[in-house]
Amino acid sequence: MPAENALKILKSLAEGIDPETGELIARTSIVQRPDVIRALYEATGALRREVWRDKRRRQLPENAGKAWAPDEDARLLTYFGRGTSLEVMADLHKRTAGAIRERLVRLGRLQPVN
Repeated sequence: MPAENALKILKSLAEGIDPETGELIARTSIVQRPDVIRALYEATGALRREVWRDKRRRQLPENAGKAWAPDEDARLLTYFGRGTSLEVMADLHKRTAGAIRERLVRLGRLQPVN
């Protein structure tokens, strides 16, 4: 089940609404107990954060977070030596501009930003 669907169901239950019918859930139902409602809201929050993290991961470039290979460092230094912009190098290496900048700092080509 996609996380977005699970999130809708949990939110509906936490609000006391049957996710299938849209009707109010009986007050005598276990789902209406205060501790269960709190647990449903906690689960909703955790799932919402997970959905956000997954969406963020999908937006990151392909090589984000991966280790740098020596040949990739060599290519990066070549591009840097030619005056290639951080954004273009980021596209070429499939990494973020921030990662490119940090790698160039680590390689001694740029000064750290304070």
